[in-house]
Amino acid sequence: MTKKYVSLLLVIMLPTLLLTGCWDYHDINMTNISISTGVDIVNGQIEYTGEVAKIAPAQAKGNENGGGGIGVYNFYAYGKDLEQARAAFDAGVPYPHFLGAARAVIFSTSYAKQSIAPYLHRIAQINDYRKTILPVISRDHPAELFKLKVESDISVAFLIEDMMSSLTKQGKAIYPTVGHLLSDDDIKTIGELIPYVGIEEGSIKYLGLAVLKNLKMVGTINLKDTSGVVYLLAKKPSITENLPGIENKNNTFSLLTSLKKRTFNTDYVDGKLIINIDMNFDATLNYQYYTESTDEKKLKVLEDLVAQSIQGKIIKIIAMSQKEFDCDFIGFAKYFRAQHPLIYRKINWEESYRNADFFVNIQVNIHNLNLADPNARTLYFK
Repeated sequence: MTKKYVSLLLVIMLPTLLLTGCWDYHDINMTNISISTGVDIVNGQIEYTGEVAKIAPAQAKGNENGGGGIGVYNFYAYGKDLEQARAAFDAGVPYPHFLGAARAVIFSTSYAKQSIAPYLHRIAQINDYRKTILPVISRDHPAELFKLKVESDISVAFLIEDMMSSLTKQGKAIYPTVGHLLSDDDIKTIGELIPYVGIEEGSIKYLGLAVLKNLKMVGTINLKDTSGVVYLLAKKPSITENLPGIENKNNTFSLLTSLKKRTFNTDYVDGKLIINIDMNFDATLNYQYYTESTDEKKLKVLEDLVAQSIQGKIIKIIAMSQKEFDCDFIGFAKYFRAQHPLIYRKINWEESYRNADFFVNIQVNIHNLNLADPNARTLYFK
């Protein structure tokens, strides 16, 4: 059994151990273990699809060692609504369905534009489901994703979850959960963001973020524009900023930024919503295309350029939220409600947010130039 299937077996068995008092080989062998679920609208019907892990018995046909194994197969079911589609699925499988090992739920854009609320509330009410499951929206039909042969991971669900988990740990993406979406939806005045994926050159790729308002998809943010969101929402954003050279315009400075402090302060003056964003960053030089000497003046110019780049990305994403999506998907309402609860109850947040003034203050300290320039070493250590 390969290493990746051992990992899958561990993921499958741990929830089973936690959720049951006792079990034996026969019990787990006679269970359909869901890894992922896809929800789509096809020809006016709900298409309920996904991936199931099936543990084969020791006498499994085709296993020359007689040691059993793990297989991943796809399922498909249809109905006029979720309940009929699930009933059609249950009617066609020989074993009960276990949902506790599911890694992701994938919604099609057509389903998400109508509302993903019904399925999220279904997850919330079914005890088997983990509330930390990752929700994503796919540009392509979920069934098309599940048909792909995944070379780099165990299954489609594991690939998507591992991809988003890795990017989030690197400080380059956000990782929402079903629980987070439902919690934000309770506030009603804010939107939500979830990963947007699709098939590119025969592989599943992270394409950006889908924007939801009242749990209905209202648009997408292209991957190249998601940095502003990451700066504002990620726990530890860490993004590379590429800047033109100071003396040599053909040069490029590549600097890795890391957040030190982030504060949101809100106010309401003369009927106007005011939101102040203050962020402090450290930055480290990754490389330059061509070595340029650096003195204190040039270092300050570089710091200002990095700050302006970060500020521009944040201002762009805020402008998109106000004008393009008319939706507070960053969640500034949570801060205003905490800081000014009485005023929050009296105002129309959506209207106030639409016309709010934002002040974005970014401070950057380049604390390491990797000693690529002897002048930089003198500057840093003197």
